Amino acid sequence: NNDIIGYTLKKMEEVKKSGGKFGREVVNICLRAFYDSTDDFAYDFRTYDEQPLWPQISSDAYALAKVGSSLKYNAVYQQRPIDNLTNYVKEEWLVRFDNPPENFKSIFISVDTSNNDKVTSDKAGIGVWGVTAHQHYYLIDLFFDRCGFTQLLREIRTMVAKYPNYTALLIEAKTAGESAIDTLEQELPAVVSIKANESKLSRLLSCTPVLEQCRVHVPNGFVGDKVVSQMVTFRGVGKKEKDELVDITTQVIRYVDSQFRAVIDMKDIRTFDKTKYNLPGDG
Repeated sequence: NNDIIGYTLKKMEEVKKSGGKFGREVVNICLRAFYDSTDDFAYDFRTYDEQPLWPQISSDAYALAKVGSSLKYNAVYQQRPIDNLTNYVKEEWLVRFDNPPENFKSIFISVDTSNNDKVTSDKAGIGVWGVTAHQHYYLIDLFFDRCGFTQLLREIRTMVAKYPNYTALLIEAKTAGESAIDTLEQELPAVVSIKANESKLSRLLSCTPVLEQCRVHVPNGFVGDKVVSQMVTFRGVGKKEKDELVDITTQVIRYVDSQFRAVIDMKDIRTFDKTKYNLPGDG
């Protein structure tokens, strides 16, 4: 149960203090897992040349990680975390369209608020997303401009009037967003307060599987260009970075994903078979 990474770093420091040198730089630390054949999880750790450290065990986890998300695969299985010079989102992941599907399973209005309409302030983003049964996301409408609180409410109401069959109105609960939520939930249905407890970058990275599988679609033309530009150049480096369109995108993806996981979790609870795991019965 020792901390192998901490132990290694401590030894490196001791060698340096004693004036010694390493024969070669330590560039990769992989952790072996104790394998239990009765465990449903398939452990699989790989070296730089993609060879398993333990060839006898199942490679299911490795295969799933590789097809699910290259970021997770490189960080967990190849010990190659991404850096700030890497494009977290590739342009080819964002699919352009001329005409969206005629019918969507759900429609979400995702809002990133601004504090005021000053030239130096961030813009507000109000995106309307159509989501298909297979969870493909289409940006079908967008308001993107600086505006004060009164205009923000007016623009949200305009979107609601255009898409009265929306599934949920997602608003991040921050500054002007909290005031907008307090006002709109008195008059509109399905106003959802989004509390973001993670950094903007963490939120984006959690959406990588959806983005990498080319399930986010943006319209051809100026609107699509703006979304692609922000998504591709986003680095998560600070408040000065333009991220309104990133926020309205990750907000809807994460919300839909949370609802999907909630349904799956409930299904698992109802079908749980404790006899499979040799747990004590009820008598």
